[in-house]
Order: sequence, then structure tokens, then C-alpha cells
Amino acid sequence: MVVEHSVDHKTDYCGDNSIFTVKTKNTSAINSYNVKVVEKLPPGLTYTAGTAVHTYSCGAILAPTEVITGTVATGLTITWDFTNALPVDAYGDRPMPEACELTVNFNANIAICTDAQAYSTGDKKASAHVEFDPPCNLPGGSVISSSDYNLYTSAANPRVTIVKEGRNVTKGTAWTPGTVIADLADTIEWRVTLNSNGDYLATDVRLQDAIPSNTTYVPGSTTLDGAAQLDNVWAPGTAPNGIAPGSNTFSLGDMAVSSTHTIIFSTTVASCQTDRTNTAKVTWGCLTGCGGTTPATEQSAQDDVSLRTIPYLAMTTSDISTNGYFVTDGGKLRVVITNYGARATISAGDYLNVPLPTGFNYDSSCGPTITSNQTHPTLNPLPLPILGGSTNNACGGANGELRWDNTGIDYIDTNETITLEFNLQADGCYLDTTCAGHGPDANAPNTGTEHIPIPNT
Repeated sequence: MVVEHSVDHKTDYCGDNSIFTVKTKNTSAINSYNVKVVEKLPPGLTYTAGTAVHTYSCGAILAPTEVITGTVATGLTITWDFTNALPVDAYGDRPMPEACELTVNFNANIAICTDAQAYSTGDKKASAHVEFDPPCNLPGGSVISSSDYNLYTSAANPRVTIVKEGRNVTKGTAWTPGTVIADLADTIEWRVTLNSNGDYLATDVRLQDAIPSNTTYVPGSTTLDGAAQLDNVWAPGTAPNGIAPGSNTFSLGDMAVSSTHTIIFSTTVASCQTDRTNTAKVTWGCLTGCGGTTPATEQSAQDDVSLRTIPYLAMTTSDISTNGYFVTDGGKLRVVITNYGARATISAGDYLNVPLPTGFNYDSSCGPTITSNQTHPTLNPLPLPILGGSTNNACGGANGELRWDNTGIDYIDTNETITLEFNLQADGCYLDTTCAGHGPDANAPNTGTEHIPIPNT
């Protein structure tokens, strides 16, 4: 009696049924009697009573006697006794003749958390065999047993990956997984892409999204795979908006292997604050997860995008003197300002301040320049009158500072770089008659070189 043993898929920790198949065939030239098919399940699996289906290649059969022994923790044993179930032959007996096949299909699953632990730590082995009698032992009790046909099952590994992106609809920016930059009242669109790329169905997939605390949800903006959704798909949500800052859950059901979902919704910027994060988290697995037990019957992944609604300015200074270095007569400086955040508006009373280094004054005889990498026609390179300083010819006097207010730089936009260049000349202690940065008229007293370090600005 030959046995075949199989299962239709990997074992799901969340109760999805696995269909086991045990098939036996009489390959001898004589009849077998009192046939019993025996299955021992791996620890942790529960036999689903009433699911067994019996088929016989040599005629119609009756329902066999079914006996279940053992425990789920150590492995259940199910015996199907076909002694009185096979067709009656011409002698009034119920044999299994040569070449006849008998098949049993049945369901088993992991029912509760403790069963999941038993399966996870067990050998995951299912074994099947058939017991029978030869003709000479017809009245006996299945004295012959085939070898065990072992089937090593394995746990399913469903997995869902998540990608979160955002874009500024008002500004017309592209999708980004990094930082979305926005001004007050801008509309931000958020996109979440889910991909089921494990080896088994991901059950009870739930998306949680915590929108930034300085935004409000745009009613009616949620779509799933391009189809409009009611706002109440988000739970708990907040009427009438359907989604509020904090955790909101969108239940998506099961996701088959290789399937995807794309969820898009919009918010508006309600206030400008330090960087805020939009975090999206996807959870899949048992709705009533087993907590910290092994295995993890509920799994999750998350991704986030930052929302920047205030300016982030970076400034650098460099020496661009004609000679490549400052000399005792002076030199030329470049100040570069780049805004990596929301638009910076220079209001009344705001200034770009450049304190002048000791020993050097602003050289008004060489015109300053100001440029931008964006279209910005209102820029003015001329600074305000020197604040707190004396005239350029005052030897040893206070050098003061240069200032540009909103008449010179009225704003610095997102990703805008403003470059300001101007000249400095030595103060009245040194002879100075020409535009700084083009070589000295005379060396400063008691110096051994014309080269000096760039002033600390």
C-alpha cells in the first residue's frame, strides 16, 4: 500500500485553512482489508471537523469511522477507518483490490495564539500511513502498516512594504519621499503605496496615517487605486473631516501576493511650525494579535515624509579677491544665502547683517552686486548706511556693520540662492586710494607680507 502526502500551501498563523491530502494505492496483486488511513498533524494545527472528503477510484463508498486522539499542543492524530465503508464484493467482503486508490482531503489550521507558539517551536512535521490486513487475516485488526510518509510543512511569510510620498499641489512640485516644503494655506497631497511581496496572502491589512499636527484634512480627497472613497473609511476620524491629526486607520482587507494598493489624500497647511512628520504605518496579520509571543502573528512596517513650513537658511562667506587673497589694502567678499525651507519674508525691522572685521571698512567706491538663481527683480545690492561705525578714513575707529533690509532683499524663496558681493578696504590707518581687491597702494606699516587671512565675518 503506497501513500502520497501533500498540503496545498504554507501554514498561516492567522487561521487560514490548509488543505491536506493523503492518497493510498494498492499496488499488490491481492486484496487489502480493514483499511485505515492515519494522519498525525504537526503540533499547533487543529483538525477542522467535518471537512474530510473521501474519494475512491473503484466505486462509491460510505463515510468511514473517524477517530481523533492526542492534543493540539503535541499533535493530533486522525484515523479514518474504511473497514465498513468500501464497496461489498461478490463474497460479501469490503476489500480494496489491486490498483484501487483511496484519497482523503481535509482542512487544518492554527486556531489560537498558544497553537501558533506550538507550531512555531515544533518540528512542523505531518506524517501519514495506512493500516490494513492481508486476506489471511480478514477478521483481524489491520495488522500491517505502511511506512510513515512524512511531510515537512513551513510557516507562511506574508509581507507588505510601504512607501510614503508627498507633494505640494499649490506649488506644483513633484512627488518626493523626503521633505515637502510648503507655505501657509498650501495644499499638500500624500500618497501611500502598499505592495504585498511575501510568499502568502497578507490578511487584514490596515493602514494608519498620522497627518502632521499643523495640517487639516481636505474632505472628500481620499482615493484608493484611483477610486474616490468616503471619508468614513478612516476610523476613528473626526466629523466632518473624516481624518484628523493623530492615528487614523483605513481597513483594506486581504492582499494577495504581488498585489498593490495606492492611497492618496490631501491636507492644507493650517500653521507654520518647525518640521512635522507624516507617518504612515501598515499592519497585517491576525486582527487579535498575540502580543509579544513568538511567532509574530501581527506584523507592521512604516514610512514617513517630513513637512517643512518655515524657512531654513544656510549662509556662507568666501574670499573672491582679485589676487585670490586679502591684502593689506583690502579685498572682496561673497555672501551666499540659500533657503532650504518655506519662503522667508524679510519684514520691516528684519535685516541681513554683516559685521565688518576689525581694520576694514565697506568700500563704496566699488559697486556691490546681488544675484539670484530665480527670477527676483526687486533685489537691490546697496546696503543701508553703516550702522555703529565711523567714516572709512577713521584710523582705529569702530568699523560697524553692513545691513540690507527689505528694500534690498524682500524675500528669499524656497530653493532660492542669493549671492551678494562687495568690497572691503583697509581703514584710515593705511594709505588707500583705489578700489579694494586690486592690489595695495602701499603696505601697512611693520608687515612682512601683503598676504593676510580672510577676515572673520
